[in-house]
Amino acid sequence: MTPGAAYASMSVLLACEGFHPVLEAMEGYSFRGPLASPATIAWGTLDGLLLPTEALRARRELPEARHLWLRGCGHIPMSDDPVQVARVLLEGSRD
Repeated sequence: MTPGAAYASMSVLLACEGFHPVLEAMEGYSFRGPLASPATIAWGTLDGLLLPTEALRARRELPEARHLWLRGCGHIPMSDDPVQVARVLLEGSRD
């Protein structure tokens, strides 16, 4: 994604009516399991916002989830590798 495309995407997100209310509602929130249904936590290996240490923390907090790495993906894996993300979603929906 080019810097211009990233800026345009971010601008659209920030302009959404529900973005700021959801952001405010999430402040201080910390999910604690157990999970009520199957879940997959997929982490981009090149994510510069949510670092690998956070993936390890998620694994500790939600050990019953399926954890995997999205090779070559950053914070927005759907843009980086839509085929890989689709495959992960389809595999997870079969569980």
